[in-house]
Amino acid sequence: ELTRFESDRLEIVELIQRNQLQPKDNLGNVDLPVGFGRLSSDGEVFVYQNDVNGQVISFWIFRGMLSGSVELIYSTGGEALIWANQSSHPITKIERLKENWYYVETDY
Repeated sequence: ELTRFESDRLEIVELIQRNQLQPKDNLGNVDLPVGFGRLSSDGEVFVYQNDVNGQVISFWIFRGMLSGSVELIYSTGGEALIWANQSSHPITKIERLKENWYYVETDY
């Protein structure tokens, strides 16, 4: 899943890091630009963190409701930064795919 759209996902990460793409709400949801909707199951990414201390940006693979979710997460701070940004929906699995990229399952 990562390598298929990796360069496009990196482009989105860079746009978010430069604040050229910003959350549409105070929750951290960002609508993907036209032509990039295929990068996330619902056409949105979620920004857990984007500041001088690091970035944690989620691309939804499957966004469930009470059935578990799967995210492809870009994290500059590794698993520790992902855990630090854990929401009220506990993480059940983190698998490192390559530098800065993680496969994450939650109970949401």
